[in-house]
Amino acid sequence: MQKLTLIDYLNFLDSEDLESDLSRLYFEDNIFNYERFSDQKKRELIQKKVLDKDFLEKAFSTMDEELTEILLSMYREERDDFYETSHRIASIIDSFNMGCSSLDYHNIISGIKNVSNDEDEDNEEDIVFIYLFEEVKLILQTIDWGKVRRHKEKYQDLFTCIRICMDLYGILPISDLNTIYYRYFDTKITEKNIKEMIFFYYPIVNFIPNSWMIINVLLLDNYDDLEKIAKEIIEKPLYLPEKNEFLRYDNENTFATNPYYLKFKDWLIDDQKNDENDVDAFLLFIFISTTICGRLPYEEIDFEEMNLSFKSIEDYTFFNNLLIEVYNNTRSWPNRGNTPNELMSLQSNCMNSSKKPGQNEPCPCGSGKKYKRCCGKKK
Repeated sequence: MQKLTLIDYLNFLDSEDLESDLSRLYFEDNIFNYERFSDQKKRELIQKKVLDKDFLEKAFSTMDEELTEILLSMYREERDDFYETSHRIASIIDSFNMGCSSLDYHNIISGIKNVSNDEDEDNEEDIVFIYLFEEVKLILQTIDWGKVRRHKEKYQDLFTCIRICMDLYGILPISDLNTIYYRYFDTKITEKNIKEMIFFYYPIVNFIPNSWMIINVLLLDNYDDLEKIAKEIIEKPLYLPEKNEFLRYDNENTFATNPYYLKFKDWLIDDQKNDENDVDAFLLFIFISTTICGRLPYEEIDFEEMNLSFKSIEDYTFFNNLLIEVYNNTRSWPNRGNTPNELMSLQSNCMNSSKKPGQNEPCPCGSGKKYKRCCGKKK
Protein backbone atom coordinates (compact mmCIF):
# COMPACT_ATOMS: atom_id res chain seq x y z
CA MET A 1 0.00 0.00 0.00
CA GLN A 2 1.23 3.48 -0.82
CA LYS A 3 2.66 5.33 2.20
CA LEU A 4 0.90 8.59 2.97
CA THR A 5 2.70 11.51 4.60
CA LEU A 6 1.37 14.54 6.43
CA ILE A 7 2.62 16.83 3.68
CA ASP A 8 0.70 14.74 1.11
CA TYR A 9 -2.42 15.32 3.17
CA LEU A 10 -1.79 19.06 3.57
CA ASN A 11 -1.20 19.43 -0.17
CA PHE A 12 -4.64 17.88 -0.64
CA LEU A 13 -6.41 20.52 1.53
CA ASP A 14 -7.69 23.77 0.07
CA SER A 15 -6.89 27.22 1.50
CA GLU A 16 -10.02 27.34 3.67
CA ASP A 17 -9.24 23.96 5.26
CA LEU A 18 -5.68 25.05 5.96
CA GLU A 19 -6.88 28.25 7.67
CA SER A 20 -9.27 26.20 9.80
CA ASP A 21 -6.37 23.99 10.92
CA LEU A 22 -4.21 27.01 11.70
CA SER A 23 -6.94 28.67 13.77
CA ARG A 24 -6.98 25.67 16.09
CA LEU A 25 -3.28 24.88 16.18
CA TYR A 26 -2.09 28.43 16.81
CA PHE A 27 -5.00 29.99 18.71
CA GLU A 28 -2.86 30.73 21.79
CA ASP A 29 -0.45 32.81 19.67
CA ASN A 30 -3.15 35.37 18.79
CA ILE A 31 -2.67 34.81 15.05
CA PHE A 32 -6.08 35.31 13.48
CA ASN A 33 -5.54 36.83 9.99
CA TYR A 34 -4.30 33.64 8.36
CA GLU A 35 -5.33 34.83 4.91
CA ARG A 36 -2.13 36.88 4.73
CA PHE A 37 -0.12 33.66 4.49
CA SER A 38 0.40 31.76 1.26
CA ASP A 39 -0.92 28.19 1.18
CA GLN A 40 2.65 26.91 1.30
CA LYS A 41 3.35 28.95 4.44
CA LYS A 42 0.16 27.59 6.04
CA ARG A 43 1.28 24.03 5.33
CA GLU A 44 4.68 24.70 6.84
CA LEU A 45 3.16 26.16 10.03
CA ILE A 46 0.78 23.21 10.44
CA GLN A 47 3.51 20.66 9.84
CA LYS A 48 5.81 22.41 12.32
CA LYS A 49 3.18 22.28 15.07
CA VAL A 50 1.84 18.76 14.47
CA LEU A 51 5.29 17.16 14.34
CA ASP A 52 6.46 18.91 17.50
CA LYS A 53 7.13 16.34 20.21
CA ASP A 54 5.94 18.63 23.02
CA PHE A 55 2.68 19.27 21.12
CA LEU A 56 1.96 15.55 20.74
CA GLU A 57 2.82 14.82 24.39
CA LYS A 58 0.29 17.42 25.51
CA ALA A 59 -2.26 16.08 23.05
CA PHE A 60 -1.88 12.55 24.42
CA SER A 61 -2.29 13.81 27.99
CA THR A 62 -5.90 14.75 27.15
CA MET A 63 -6.79 11.49 25.38
CA ASP A 64 -8.43 8.54 27.04
CA GLU A 65 -6.65 5.19 27.37
CA GLU A 66 -8.62 3.62 24.51
CA LEU A 67 -7.44 6.20 21.98
CA THR A 68 -3.88 6.13 23.30
CA GLU A 69 -3.67 2.36 22.90
CA ILE A 70 -5.10 2.49 19.39
CA LEU A 71 -2.52 5.02 18.23
CA LEU A 72 0.32 3.13 19.88
CA SER A 73 -0.68 -0.18 18.34
CA MET A 74 -0.89 1.43 14.91
CA TYR A 75 2.77 2.36 14.87
CA ARG A 76 4.11 -0.54 16.95
CA GLU A 77 2.55 -3.21 14.77
CA GLU A 78 3.40 -1.31 11.57
CA ARG A 79 0.09 -2.22 10.02
CA ASP A 80 -0.20 -1.97 6.25
CA ASP A 81 -3.97 -1.83 6.38
CA PHE A 82 -6.28 0.80 7.83
CA TYR A 83 -7.24 0.70 11.45
CA GLU A 84 -10.90 0.08 12.22
CA THR A 85 -12.36 2.46 14.81
CA SER A 86 -15.29 4.74 15.69
CA HIS A 87 -16.23 8.18 14.37
CA ARG A 88 -15.41 9.72 17.74
CA ILE A 89 -11.80 8.51 17.70
CA ALA A 90 -11.40 9.24 13.99
CA SER A 91 -12.56 12.84 14.50
CA ILE A 92 -10.00 13.39 17.28
CA ILE A 93 -7.17 11.94 15.19
CA ASP A 94 -8.25 14.12 12.29
CA SER A 95 -8.47 17.25 14.49
CA PHE A 96 -4.82 16.89 15.50
CA ASN A 97 -3.77 16.10 11.91
CA MET A 98 -2.32 12.74 12.97
CA GLY A 99 -4.13 10.80 10.28
CA CYS A 100 -7.06 10.63 7.87
CA SER A 101 -9.93 8.34 6.96
CA SER A 102 -9.71 5.65 4.31
CA LEU A 103 -11.97 7.72 2.04
CA ASP A 104 -9.64 10.72 2.33
CA TYR A 105 -6.67 8.42 1.72
CA HIS A 106 -8.25 7.12 -1.47
CA ASN A 107 -9.11 10.64 -2.65
CA ILE A 108 -5.58 11.90 -1.96
CA ILE A 109 -3.70 9.12 -3.77
CA SER A 110 -6.17 9.32 -6.68
CA GLY A 111 -6.01 13.14 -6.81
CA ILE A 112 -9.74 13.64 -6.23
CA LYS A 113 -10.62 16.69 -4.12
CA ASN A 114 -13.68 17.96 -2.24
CA VAL A 115 -15.21 14.54 -1.65
CA SER A 116 -16.45 14.00 1.88
CA ASN A 117 -18.02 11.31 3.99
CA ASP A 118 -20.44 13.62 5.83
CA GLU A 119 -23.44 11.31 5.53
CA ASP A 120 -22.08 8.98 8.22
CA GLU A 121 -20.69 11.60 10.62
CA ASP A 122 -23.81 11.73 12.78
CA ASN A 123 -23.71 8.01 13.54
CA GLU A 124 -21.16 7.47 16.29
CA GLU A 125 -21.62 3.70 16.14
CA ASP A 126 -20.56 3.37 12.50
CA ILE A 127 -17.13 1.90 11.90
CA VAL A 128 -14.59 3.97 9.98
CA PHE A 129 -11.03 3.24 8.87
CA ILE A 130 -8.18 5.59 9.62
CA TYR A 131 -4.62 5.89 8.39
CA LEU A 132 -1.79 7.29 10.53
CA PHE A 133 0.69 9.53 8.68
CA GLU A 134 4.26 8.22 8.36
CA GLU A 135 5.91 11.24 10.06
CA VAL A 136 3.53 10.94 13.02
CA LYS A 137 4.43 7.26 13.47
CA LEU A 138 8.10 8.24 13.74
CA ILE A 139 7.42 10.99 16.29
CA LEU A 140 5.33 8.61 18.43
CA GLN A 141 8.40 6.45 18.93
CA THR A 142 10.16 9.35 20.69
CA ILE A 143 7.30 10.33 23.02
CA ASP A 144 8.15 10.51 26.74
CA TRP A 145 5.17 8.55 28.13
CA GLY A 146 6.21 9.32 31.70
CA LYS A 147 5.79 13.01 30.88
CA VAL A 148 2.40 12.28 29.31
CA ARG A 149 1.30 10.50 32.50
CA ARG A 150 2.47 13.45 34.65
CA HIS A 151 0.52 15.84 32.42
CA LYS A 152 -2.60 13.69 32.83
CA GLU A 153 -2.31 13.81 36.62
CA LYS A 154 -1.55 17.54 36.71
CA TYR A 155 -4.46 18.57 34.50
CA GLN A 156 -7.07 15.99 35.49
CA ASP A 157 -9.01 18.52 37.58
CA LEU A 158 -8.88 21.08 34.76
CA PHE A 159 -10.34 18.60 32.27
CA THR A 160 -13.07 17.72 34.77
CA CYS A 161 -13.81 21.42 35.17
CA ILE A 162 -14.00 21.93 31.39
CA ARG A 163 -16.32 18.94 30.96
CA ILE A 164 -18.73 20.26 33.59
CA CYS A 165 -18.62 23.82 32.27
CA MET A 166 -19.42 22.71 28.75
CA ASP A 167 -22.42 20.70 29.95
CA LEU A 168 -23.65 23.32 32.41
CA TYR A 169 -22.91 26.60 30.61
CA GLY A 170 -22.30 25.68 26.96
CA ILE A 171 -20.44 28.90 26.28
CA LEU A 172 -17.98 30.57 28.62
CA PRO A 173 -15.30 33.29 28.57
CA ILE A 174 -11.84 31.99 29.46
CA SER A 175 -11.78 34.43 32.40
CA ASP A 176 -14.90 32.76 33.84
CA LEU A 177 -13.34 29.32 33.39
CA ASN A 178 -10.34 30.51 35.42
CA THR A 179 -12.65 31.80 38.16
CA ILE A 180 -14.65 28.56 38.27
CA TYR A 181 -11.54 26.36 38.33
CA TYR A 182 -9.97 28.26 41.25
CA ARG A 183 -13.32 28.23 43.08
CA TYR A 184 -13.88 24.47 42.98
CA PHE A 185 -10.47 22.81 42.58
CA ASP A 186 -7.32 22.80 44.72
CA THR A 187 -4.71 21.67 42.15
CA LYS A 188 -2.60 24.75 41.48
CA ILE A 189 -2.04 25.62 37.85
CA THR A 190 -1.50 29.01 36.25
CA GLU A 191 -3.89 30.89 33.97
CA LYS A 192 -1.28 30.40 31.23
CA ASN A 193 -1.45 26.61 31.77
CA ILE A 194 -5.25 26.72 31.56
CA LYS A 195 -5.20 28.69 28.33
CA GLU A 196 -2.53 26.44 26.85
CA MET A 197 -4.25 23.13 27.65
CA ILE A 198 -7.77 24.15 26.61
CA PHE A 199 -6.92 23.61 22.96
CA PHE A 200 -6.14 19.94 23.40
CA TYR A 201 -9.51 19.09 24.89
CA TYR A 202 -11.03 18.89 21.42
CA PRO A 203 -14.08 16.68 22.10
CA ILE A 204 -15.50 19.37 24.40
CA VAL A 205 -14.52 22.82 23.23
CA ASN A 206 -14.15 25.14 20.31
CA PHE A 207 -13.23 28.80 20.06
CA ILE A 208 -14.68 32.09 18.88
CA PRO A 209 -11.75 33.99 17.26
CA ASN A 210 -10.63 37.19 19.00
CA SER A 211 -12.99 36.79 21.96
CA TRP A 212 -11.43 33.98 24.05
CA MET A 213 -14.66 32.08 24.56
CA ILE A 214 -14.88 28.31 24.87
CA ILE A 215 -18.03 26.77 23.49
CA ASN A 216 -19.68 23.38 23.38
CA VAL A 217 -19.51 22.07 19.81
CA LEU A 218 -23.28 21.44 19.89
CA LEU A 219 -23.77 25.21 19.64
CA LEU A 220 -22.19 25.25 16.19
CA ASP A 221 -25.35 23.75 14.69
CA ASN A 222 -27.79 25.99 16.57
CA TYR A 223 -26.55 29.56 16.31
CA ASP A 224 -25.52 31.46 13.20
CA ASP A 225 -24.03 34.41 15.05
CA LEU A 226 -22.14 33.05 18.03
CA GLU A 227 -20.31 36.28 18.81
CA LYS A 228 -23.61 38.17 19.13
CA ILE A 229 -25.05 35.42 21.32
CA ALA A 230 -21.91 35.44 23.47
CA LYS A 231 -22.24 39.18 24.14
CA GLU A 232 -25.86 38.75 25.21
CA ILE A 233 -25.10 35.80 27.47
CA ILE A 234 -22.25 37.33 29.47
CA GLU A 235 -24.54 40.13 30.67
CA LYS A 236 -26.39 37.54 32.78
CA PRO A 237 -25.32 36.22 36.21
CA LEU A 238 -23.36 32.96 36.24
CA TYR A 239 -24.83 30.00 38.10
CA LEU A 240 -22.30 29.06 40.79
CA PRO A 241 -23.61 26.30 43.09
CA GLU A 242 -21.89 24.68 46.05
CA LYS A 243 -18.94 22.45 45.14
CA ASN A 244 -20.78 19.13 45.60
CA GLU A 245 -23.61 20.33 43.39
CA PHE A 246 -21.17 21.55 40.73
CA LEU A 247 -19.30 18.22 40.66
CA ARG A 248 -22.60 16.34 40.34
CA TYR A 249 -22.85 17.53 36.75
CA ASP A 250 -19.83 15.45 35.80
CA ASN A 251 -21.22 12.04 36.63
CA GLU A 252 -24.99 12.29 36.80
CA ASN A 253 -27.62 12.36 34.08
CA THR A 254 -29.39 15.52 35.24
CA PHE A 255 -32.10 15.06 32.63
CA ALA A 256 -33.08 11.64 34.00
CA THR A 257 -33.18 12.88 37.61
CA ASN A 258 -34.94 16.22 37.08
CA PRO A 259 -38.20 15.92 39.11
CA TYR A 260 -40.17 18.05 36.64
CA TYR A 261 -39.25 15.74 33.76
CA LEU A 262 -40.10 12.68 35.85
CA LYS A 263 -43.50 14.17 36.71
CA PHE A 264 -44.11 14.94 33.02
CA LYS A 265 -43.02 11.44 32.00
CA ASP A 266 -45.26 9.71 34.53
CA TRP A 267 -48.30 11.69 33.37
CA LEU A 268 -47.67 11.00 29.67
CA ILE A 269 -47.26 7.26 30.30
CA ASP A 270 -49.58 6.45 33.19
CA ASP A 271 -52.41 8.89 32.54
CA GLN A 272 -52.26 9.37 28.77
CA LYS A 273 -51.09 5.81 27.98
CA ASN A 274 -48.24 6.82 25.65
CA ASP A 275 -45.39 4.43 24.89
CA GLU A 276 -42.40 4.89 27.23
CA ASN A 277 -39.83 4.94 24.42
CA ASP A 278 -41.79 7.62 22.55
CA VAL A 279 -42.10 9.66 25.74
CA ASP A 280 -38.37 9.36 26.49
CA ALA A 281 -37.51 10.51 22.97
CA PHE A 282 -39.89 13.46 23.23
CA LEU A 283 -38.60 14.60 26.62
CA LEU A 284 -34.97 14.32 25.48
CA PHE A 285 -35.87 16.50 22.49
CA ILE A 286 -37.41 19.10 24.84
CA PHE A 287 -34.43 18.92 27.20
CA ILE A 288 -31.88 19.49 24.43
CA SER A 289 -33.86 22.38 22.93
CA THR A 290 -34.38 24.18 26.23
CA THR A 291 -30.81 23.57 27.41
CA ILE A 292 -29.03 24.66 24.23
CA CYS A 293 -31.40 27.30 22.86
CA GLY A 294 -33.21 28.42 26.03
CA ARG A 295 -36.64 28.17 24.45
CA LEU A 296 -39.50 25.74 23.93
CA PRO A 297 -39.55 24.41 20.35
CA TYR A 298 -43.34 24.63 19.87
CA GLU A 299 -43.13 24.91 16.09
CA GLU A 300 -40.96 21.77 15.91
CA ILE A 301 -43.20 19.49 17.98
CA ASP A 302 -44.93 16.98 15.69
CA PHE A 303 -47.26 14.94 17.88
CA GLU A 304 -48.14 12.52 15.10
CA GLU A 305 -44.53 11.80 14.24
CA MET A 306 -43.64 11.46 17.93
CA ASN A 307 -46.63 9.14 18.48
CA LEU A 308 -48.04 11.27 21.32
CA SER A 309 -51.79 11.62 21.87
CA PHE A 310 -54.20 13.09 24.45
CA LYS A 311 -57.59 12.05 25.71
CA SER A 312 -59.18 15.52 25.69
CA ILE A 313 -58.64 19.26 25.18
CA GLU A 314 -58.28 19.62 28.95
CA ASP A 315 -55.47 17.06 28.88
CA TYR A 316 -53.72 18.98 26.12
CA THR A 317 -53.98 22.15 28.22
CA PHE A 318 -52.52 20.28 31.18
CA PHE A 319 -49.75 19.04 28.87
CA ASN A 320 -48.85 22.63 27.99
CA ASN A 321 -48.75 23.60 31.66
CA LEU A 322 -46.37 20.73 32.40
CA LEU A 323 -44.25 21.70 29.41
CA ILE A 324 -43.90 25.27 30.68
CA GLU A 325 -43.09 23.98 34.15
CA VAL A 326 -40.31 21.82 32.69
CA TYR A 327 -38.95 24.78 30.73
CA ASN A 328 -38.94 27.10 33.76
CA ASN A 329 -36.93 24.56 35.76
CA THR A 330 -34.35 23.50 33.16
CA ARG A 331 -30.84 24.96 33.31
CA SER A 332 -29.97 26.51 29.98
CA TRP A 333 -26.84 27.74 28.27
CA PRO A 334 -28.32 31.13 27.23
CA ASN A 335 -29.09 31.69 30.94
CA ARG A 336 -25.53 30.79 31.97
CA GLY A 337 -26.60 27.66 33.81
CA ASN A 338 -29.57 29.24 35.59
CA THR A 339 -33.15 28.09 35.15
CA PRO A 340 -35.60 30.76 33.92
CA ASN A 341 -37.20 30.76 37.40
CA GLU A 342 -33.83 31.30 39.10
CA LEU A 343 -32.81 34.04 36.70
CA MET A 344 -36.10 35.88 37.15
CA SER A 345 -35.74 35.65 40.92
CA LEU A 346 -32.14 36.93 40.86
CA GLN A 347 -33.00 39.88 38.66
CA SER A 348 -36.10 40.69 40.72
CA ASN A 349 -34.13 40.63 43.98
CA CYS A 350 -31.56 42.94 42.45
CA MET A 351 -34.06 45.46 41.12
CA ASN A 352 -36.13 45.44 44.33
CA SER A 353 -33.21 45.57 46.73
CA SER A 354 -34.08 47.92 49.59
CA LYS A 355 -30.47 49.07 49.85
CA LYS A 356 -28.93 50.21 46.62
CA PRO A 357 -25.38 48.79 46.36
CA GLY A 358 -22.44 51.05 45.66
CA GLN A 359 -21.30 51.39 42.07
CA ASN A 360 -18.16 49.33 42.73
CA GLU A 361 -19.78 46.75 45.03
CA PRO A 362 -20.67 43.24 43.81
CA CYS A 363 -24.04 43.12 42.07
CA PRO A 364 -26.78 41.49 44.22
CA CYS A 365 -27.88 39.32 41.28
CA GLY A 366 -24.83 37.13 41.79
CA SER A 367 -23.14 37.72 38.43
CA GLY A 368 -19.79 38.41 40.11
CA LYS A 369 -19.57 41.78 38.34
CA LYS A 370 -19.58 45.22 39.86
CA TYR A 371 -23.06 46.70 40.26
CA LYS A 372 -22.32 49.55 37.81
CA ARG A 373 -21.39 47.04 35.11
CA CYS A 374 -24.40 44.76 35.66
CA CYS A 375 -27.90 45.56 36.93
CA GLY A 376 -26.89 49.17 37.72
CA LYS A 377 -26.05 49.61 34.05
CA LYS A 378 -29.43 48.19 33.03
CA LYS A 379 -31.24 50.58 35.38
